[in-house]
Amino acid sequence: MFLIGPTGAGRTTFATAMLAERSGRIVVLTAKTDDHWGRLPFVLIDDTGTYTAMRAMFDQLNTEVRSRLVASKNKQPVGEPLTIVLDDDAVIAKECKPVATQVFKLVARLGRSMRVRLVVLSTTGRVNSLDFASEGDTLTNFISVELNRQRGASLVWDAQRYQLDTAHVPSGARQSLAAKQWMPPIVVSSIFDSPSHSTAPRRGADMPRAGTRRYALLDELLTPAAQQSSRAHAARIVAFADAEKTEHPEQEFTALQSTEQRSIPAGDREALVRFLVRQRWSANDIVKNVKGDSSTLYPLIARLKSEENV
Repeated sequence: MFLIGPTGAGRTTFATAMLAERSGRIVVLTAKTDDHWGRLPFVLIDDTGTYTAMRAMFDQLNTEVRSRLVASKNKQPVGEPLTIVLDDDAVIAKECKPVATQVFKLVARLGRSMRVRLVVLSTTGRVNSLDFASEGDTLTNFISVELNRQRGASLVWDAQRYQLDTAHVPSGARQSLAAKQWMPPIVVSSIFDSPSHSTAPRRGADMPRAGTRRYALLDELLTPAAQQSSRAHAARIVAFADAEKTEHPEQEFTALQSTEQRSIPAGDREALVRFLVRQRWSANDIVKNVKGDSSTLYPLIARLKSEENV
């Protein structure tokens, strides 16, 4: 669906009300920071003005839709419905090519069989930014809703125009979408595998003992300070470093001196992420292992990597 209208026409409000009525999961990618999306966490540009977090999410979505495509081909369940919302398509498509275009085209062509839908918010009906202009057959899979600043809306389908009743849109947009957030499946990264072995995803139960212990220690390091002693917290930091060295003896890890131990206060997510950045963990590995919302973790990682010159 293309949701088209000028600034102030209520595109986000209309989309939020529509999404509240849709089953399944939702992921929103937007360059704007002043919308609430029914309290649904959404993926923004980084604090540095770059698109690292958004590109990473497109990579995850590309993996997801291709996995669903294979499942559909093999007559297997593809999962619950997924709606991908793209706000400000011209900017995002330009900054996140080529993976963004790959996702758009695949969903536009085969989304129905994968139970994936695409909602594009735009100020115009032009689609050049998505590289769709030369694909007339693909565009026939889309319908358009055109909005104006007087809160009028019309559905355009097969060249026919139908007026829509928008009286219930404001109340629909006040519903919470938070429970519908789509999260990428947790896949054990190749960081847990020997270079000589396959990098195929493995369940946590199949992981090496050191990897399992590291997951537990990360959770413990984020325990609020009031619930643990400083001595126990310091011991967990040392144990975490030992787990790292056991799992990756070929890598050189920064020694945990007493000053660095104090730099990770109990329950301090940013300090923990900064430590992992210094240990050269990738952004995806940090997001997979540290509990939290990926839409806030990715920008935090990008900022810390910039500060640490990693």
